[in-house]
Amino acid sequence: MISGLGRQIPESVYRKVELGDTAARTGHYTFALNAYRKALEGVDQTSTTAGFVYARIGEAYRRNDNLDASLAALRKAKELLPGNVSVLIFLATALDQKGDHSAATSELKAALKSSPSKEEEQRIGQLLASGAAHK
Repeated sequence: MISGLGRQIPESVYRKVELGDTAARTGHYTFALNAYRKALEGVDQTSTTAGFVYARIGEAYRRNDNLDASLAALRKAKELLPGNVSVLIFLATALDQKGDHSAATSELKAALKSSPSKEEEQRIGQLLASGAAHK
């Protein structure tokens, strides 16, 4: 899902995030969300670690079709991880699904200015070209 969560966090938090990631990869979003929420209990809510967990929460909510909760979590992730390309892509995707194509395009353009990797740059290009963030 999103990289950047290092092992400089408590082992118990890391294991909860890993458990959530595994559940999310297999489509068990409710289970993933529960694991991520438990992981959040063990970290400073203003830390970058919390930002990465909020990003995972936002993406799990989006994939589970809860766009309001997704946007709330992704906006928190963006606040804690300003300029993080993955967060901006996730946010743009959720905004587009919600029908806010203009805001989605703005987030994708911001992601392009945030030094994306080649893979991220290609993903942004695909989203823009496919009309995922049209208008």
